[in-house]
Amino acid sequence: MNNSGSIAFNQVDFVIKSPSFKIIFSYMDERGIPFVREFVLRLLKLNSCKPKHLADYFDFTQREAEIAIQDLTDKGWVEWNQDGTIGLSSKGQLLFDQNSKGPKIPSLQERTQRLHLELLDRNFIPKKRISKDNRNALELNVSNKDLSESKDVAKRQFQSDFMNLKEDKVIENLSEDIELYKIDLIEQLYTDFFRFTQPFEINAEDGTQLERSELELTRSDNIQQMITETLGNHRSGQNNLSDIMQSMEAMRASDILKTIIGGKLDVHIFMELELNSNDKTYFVGQTYHQNKVVDEITKLASKLKTTKNLTWIAPSDFYWGKQTKLIEVISSISNGAMVKRNKEKVRLYNFKTYLPLPEESRSLRNEVRDLKHEFKEVSQDNLYGFSEGFLKGNTEVIVLEDTLAVVCYHVQLPDQYDVTLPVGFMTTDIEQVNHIATVTQSYLNSPILDDDSKFDNYDFGSFKNL
Repeated sequence: MNNSGSIAFNQVDFVIKSPSFKIIFSYMDERGIPFVREFVLRLLKLNSCKPKHLADYFDFTQREAEIAIQDLTDKGWVEWNQDGTIGLSSKGQLLFDQNSKGPKIPSLQERTQRLHLELLDRNFIPKKRISKDNRNALELNVSNKDLSESKDVAKRQFQSDFMNLKEDKVIENLSEDIELYKIDLIEQLYTDFFRFTQPFEINAEDGTQLERSELELTRSDNIQQMITETLGNHRSGQNNLSDIMQSMEAMRASDILKTIIGGKLDVHIFMELELNSNDKTYFVGQTYHQNKVVDEITKLASKLKTTKNLTWIAPSDFYWGKQTKLIEVISSISNGAMVKRNKEKVRLYNFKTYLPLPEESRSLRNEVRDLKHEFKEVSQDNLYGFSEGFLKGNTEVIVLEDTLAVVCYHVQLPDQYDVTLPVGFMTTDIEQVNHIATVTQSYLNSPILDDDSKFDNYDFGSFKNL
């Protein structure tokens, strides 16, 4: 629980297509003349005129005309005449060479900048928040129209946001007093993704979901609306408490069920359960966000005298793995399997991550292809497939043989929560560890009786052979 009295129960990465642009632009310091002001001066050199005529000529609003006139007046380049017109002052006349119709533009400089523009709310995104792909995330839809017009949109938005981009250091190493003169060239390079993590939090007092936190962007209304629509498209029609109860009975661990009251997590009861437990550590949130779980696996594995099996059974829940954090944790566990003891390499455990797959051949091929892409940073030596449906797909299991077990139930409570509520426990009680391992292994060893199936049992084997 954090200091604000809330608890994060899930986190999801979202991505938005964000084309990269090469923008070449000209700018000047405070002595220069912005692009529009230059043409106002050119017009006034030909003849004095009233502000209304100036606004009509340039299609300015009254406010835009007032700003342009005031700026030129402040610089001493234009002045008001007695008849209510404005014209060039003597200082303004000096801006024009004898042989030139245009004013001199002092300190004009050119700059090349590469920027990414997300296409929902049209924010320019710093490079550190850009991802090369959309793996392990939910992608928010961008219309084909917005994609096709992205170059024109980027040009308009760059002109509009220039001062903010400078102040926010998206464009670096420009002094405060410079002004944009004009865009000389804009070229679209390639399409990346703006990636951000959206936490989902519960109010610790009453168990209700809190409003989503604001994004650190200039504009975010369209993004927030699209998040809501996307979550709605994947919302379950009803809760899965009945199936969860059966999974808990199978694991001989139904104590967590009493923390869910009235279709909500009762945080106070959950905390009491954790405080009064001697042989279990309870948690809320995805397993790959539980540092205490990963640390305990690492600590216990380091003490192993013989090589053990470390098995991770993934659930079939839609939101599981919708974050790059999962890849980081799997890679970390995989890399920790080999250690040096007495100057010799020793394998502490054989690590297998089982991902659920359909049995039907065409669906299987497509799913394997997609998962190989999602998990391309993980060695296929550690990736295995199994027939989806283990405990109705709502239960995740991690077992370090004869040592530790982690069970996480992925509870769907659509009347209260936008996304799945993962809640679980870790135990080192050997009797329960072995029972959980037996339930898991029995499922993997279950025979497939269909003669048309290419597999003998629910364990489909290594991804290298799929």
